Amino acid sequence: MKKVLVIEDETVLRTALKMKLEKEFEVLTASNGKEGLEIALREHPDFIVLDLIMPVMGGEEFVELIHEDEWGKTSKAVVLSNLMEHEVNGYKFMLKSSTRLDDLLSYIQRHI
Repeated sequence: MKKVLVIEDETVLRTALKMKLEKEFEVLTASNGKEGLEIALREHPDFIVLDLIMPVMGGEEFVELIHEDEWGKTSKAVVLSNLMEHEVNGYKFMLKSSTRLDDLLSYIQRHI
């Protein structure tokens, strides 16, 4: 089964994402970028869903650090945030407030 790592500090959204995605994938979760980086480097998930603004370590620092790892350079991810849309090291950006969970699931299925 393919693994998806959800890195999101908002408990309600992290739980909703996990519940939606675990119908199709093994889902790993982290509540900040530091925890997410540790899990990503250990587990090598097939896809990462990443928030930008989080405690301890934000999403942009996560992206910088994961790309220092050989596996991380080719990792697949989507940034899910309410910040103004912008590219984060080539990862697709989806706006939290207007992205339906079904659309996120479809995107992951197409890119995994």
